[in-house]
Amino acid sequence: MENAEIYSRLSAQIRDRELFLEKAMLDSEVHHLEVRTGFYDKLALLAAGSLAVGVSFLVSGFQNNSLKCGVQQFLLYIGLAMALILLSLILCVIHNSAISSAVSLLSKQVEYTYLAASEQAKMTTFNNSFSDLHNPPPAIKAMIKDHEGKAADYGAKKERTVRVSKYLGWATMAMFILGYVVGILSVFAIFIWS
Repeated sequence: MENAEIYSRLSAQIRDRELFLEKAMLDSEVHHLEVRTGFYDKLALLAAGSLAVGVSFLVSGFQNNSLKCGVQQFLLYIGLAMALILLSLILCVIHNSAISSAVSLLSKQVEYTYLAASEQAKMTTFNNSFSDLHNPPPAIKAMIKDHEGKAADYGAKKERTVRVSKYLGWATMAMFILGYVVGILSVFAIFIWS
């Protein structure tokens, strides 16, 4: 075997291993994003159910003469609790939309990463001489650089989107917890003072 062929085979094996590890890492990132979306899907269902229970409580409270006075007295707080939970529901939907966008951006990043790797693989085929490996044609170099640049751009956009969704997630949880605290305290106050 010639040195160029040995180098080419070793280079191909290393590149294949790197691509496998990169694919495993990206698959893990997709799974992580999907898990985050699943959590906020459940939170959105819980918020919607809480709003339904809150409306039912208000209707039954106004129909019950012994609770009517208490419900009217704490109506502002119950309304605030329901508004906070509604806001958390809206933020859940926005959060999941942002995560969906991040997954699309990740898909584009992976696509351009593999296009760059494919062009790199074309350069290191067994038919190339050893000198061709170190001095690829300028058109192929430019194409690889373009694909890598697009992959980096999509990766940066994905990271910004994930960062925004993280802040949206924190705000969602804060609104949800605050809405529940205000709502539960209001319900206790209605039953204590009625």
